[in-house]
Amino acid sequence: MKLATYLPRILWLVGGSLLLIVPALGQSIAASDPCAKSVLHCESYGNGNPIIALHGLGGTLYSWRELKGRFPNHQLILLDLKGAGNSPKPHDKHYAIRDQADLILKFIRDSNLNNLTLMGNSYGGAVSLFLAFKLF
Repeated sequence: MKLATYLPRILWLVGGSLLLIVPALGQSIAASDPCAKSVLHCESYGNGNPIIALHGLGGTLYSWRELKGRFPNHQLILLDLKGAGNSPKPHDKHYAIRDQADLILKFIRDSNLNNLTLMGNSYGGAVSLFLAFKLF
């Protein structure tokens, strides 16, 4: 038989297979993005061991803009702390270092981040230090 007789069947099989594979690929990509389900505003760049950068008081994740692309083989995760940037700003009294650390800890656990590096500037450094004690 000629290839022309088998071609429609081959194309149907390939097309049907792609319809099954593409949604699964989309789910795995979304699952690997820690920002996808974050309560806090988050941006993620690159792949590899995660680095979380926390800004100082009065800052936002924009403070870390120069670091994008500077860590090959790492995933740089920039977060706006609660009450800053594009993160929620609820009218409650839960903005202490401990409260921020609890939110970041939940983010780390929900995202299943391993081999993590924490980096913080000023207030973000205090949150990172407090969080390091909770993690270890």
